[in-house]
Amino acid sequence: MAHSCLEALRNDDFVIHLCFIATPDALHNALGKSAEVKIARTALARGEVTEDSIRQFVAELLDHLQRNIHFPFEIPLAAIAVVLETWNSVFAEDFVTGLSQLERAEMPMSIGVAKRSVRRQKMQSGTNSRFYDTVLGSGKHICTPGVWLIESSESCDRDVRDYSNIILLPFGSRSHVDKQNRSGANPDADARVFFGL
Repeated sequence: MAHSCLEALRNDDFVIHLCFIATPDALHNALGKSAEVKIARTALARGEVTEDSIRQFVAELLDHLQRNIHFPFEIPLAAIAVVLETWNSVFAEDFVTGLSQLERAEMPMSIGVAKRSVRRQKMQSGTNSRFYDTVLGSGKHICTPGVWLIESSESCDRDVRDYSNIILLPFGSRSHVDKQNRSGANPDADARVFFGL
């Protein structure tokens, strides 16, 4: 069972309070102001909730995703995106970006909220700035918590600007996304692999 603050994000009272909001902008704003999202952010910062527990929680939500049927857990999934938009990790960036790039008619609001969360992440930390702290060593492989595999080159240092040597280890999948997909040839393919669809 997920941590209680994650469970609160799919509690009926929380969902009913937000389910009549008509636009992603308004839902993003309401989620950001909600006590439940603030509590989840605090729990994440204190280590009471981990990235692994968030992965497990999202996997449980996505068990209910069916093609051509409205996804019943849009509010909790959108709430996770808003929780993670202020969390400085590659996992958080990858999760929010992956959700924002999905093209699924079953979950338009959560995808729309994630797009606003991506903008918030970029405003907070600047595009790619967190990689400067990630790519520090001269080892052949540097792994950050279960999300990225970085194949270092001799020229890899703090000022690296070429991220073509980074391969995504997708959320919900054990296979690598190849460099061609990572380069943006088919952004939705990355997102589908990300969610194991």
